[in-house]
Amino acid sequence: MSHDNSDRNPHPLYIPDLLSLICDSLDRNDWFSLMRTSRPIFCAIVSYVWREVEAPVLFDLIEEGPPDDNDIKVNFSRFDLYAPFVRQLRVYGRAARYIGAKTRTSCALRAQRGSLMPNLISLTLLTSDLYHDSDALFWLDLFLVPPLQKLHIDPLSRRYTGAWVSCPAISAILERIGTVCNTLQQLTVYPLDITRIDQADTSTNMFWPPCSQPDISPFAQLRRLSTGIGMLDKGGLSTLGRFPRLQYLSVDGCEEEPITLDLSLSEESFPSLKHLTLVDMNPTNAYQLLGQKRLAERLESLKVHRRVRYLNWEEARVTAIARLPIAISSFLAHTSRLKLFYFDISGRVTSIVNHDRNTSREFEDQLPIDFSIVLRTMSKLPLEKLTLIGLSFVWGSLVPDLASAFPHLNSLNMPQYHIYSSDLHRFAKIPKLRNLCLGDVRFKGLPEIREMSCSPIQKVQLKRFVGVERDVELPSVEEFAR
Repeated sequence: MSHDNSDRNPHPLYIPDLLSLICDSLDRNDWFSLMRTSRPIFCAIVSYVWREVEAPVLFDLIEEGPPDDNDIKVNFSRFDLYAPFVRQLRVYGRAARYIGAKTRTSCALRAQRGSLMPNLISLTLLTSDLYHDSDALFWLDLFLVPPLQKLHIDPLSRRYTGAWVSCPAISAILERIGTVCNTLQQLTVYPLDITRIDQADTSTNMFWPPCSQPDISPFAQLRRLSTGIGMLDKGGLSTLGRFPRLQYLSVDGCEEEPITLDLSLSEESFPSLKHLTLVDMNPTNAYQLLGQKRLAERLESLKVHRRVRYLNWEEARVTAIARLPIAISSFLAHTSRLKLFYFDISGRVTSIVNHDRNTSREFEDQLPIDFSIVLRTMSKLPLEKLTLIGLSFVWGSLVPDLASAFPHLNSLNMPQYHIYSSDLHRFAKIPKLRNLCLGDVRFKGLPEIREMSCSPIQKVQLKRFVGVERDVELPSVEEFAR
């Protein structure tokens, strides 16, 4: 009797591929349990368990000799078994202090002969202060390898926007990168405020070689850079402009005194820049950067964060608030690709939108701002996501503009925008709007159900609705109106 094999798969699923599919749906604890079942399964799953680890776990695999033995006797056999599987490594700066002297010396000697983790592609150093600078350099000496693609020096606490590193340490870090690897794609490093350092005797950026054309070949693959304003000091901005693949640039201004920016950018500067983020930028430097059309020409997203609590009231009123909309509008006039705009000026001052002209006294201590000039400029752009936080608008100046000028808008986030329920139907006229976030919606009649029922809006997030915090799912418009 013959068997028809025509329906059989000529390429049966490979067992390691099947295990990979299983592991993709499991968590770390399940990996450990599955790994212990058999040796073949262990070999297939070990890469999942060890691809992302923290440094102390690795160093626990290294066995030292007796503490009273002067000869360096360190066993790396277990370490060498798992180290090749590590792809992402997290290191705490202070951890270097708790590694045995023998292990530390032996690791340094081995790193000089070859890579401790040859397949490492992501290294994150977590630090809390400048006292960890020497530790950070020690970790780089150990783990900086040619295949590395991501290097992040991040703060231990999320309360801080960046882990501030001393300028000499950053210079050493950049030098090590240039010596060891040329595949780096992401770099996060924040220099200490350079205005605290006497630089009267130099006119060059301390992070790049003092020559007219610094060698940028080690950063030819860099696509994402998060740094402080010090990296742009003097000729730093023009140097970054020569990075051929830099797509994302985030700059923290540190809320310090303005620094000297060399604004002589060539026509070829920033050929790939698509995303720009400015955080706590000193107004002087913010206006200088926003005046550079080379930064804007290919831009697809612009984010501006300005925490007002760090400013005195008069400076916030006169400088940070009044001038930024004009600078942003002029900046956006040089781009035709912007899809995302994020503006956050929240902090000690919380601006509230007037519900109508008769209630303006209620908010007389707030900071009103005419943001319509920015909206008019953005109406010419293919904007898809818009976030405005901490702003005060004159009633009636915003909604009509949004409804008629942004045909591509699908997400609108204005948590300080207050409106009457009877006017909610205005947002239904935005043809592609899916997500809407507003502040207080005060009940004053029902919205026009006919227009709301035709709206593409899928979710409305309200800070308060008739005194009740709630998220409203559409298209249940009748429920939303009640």
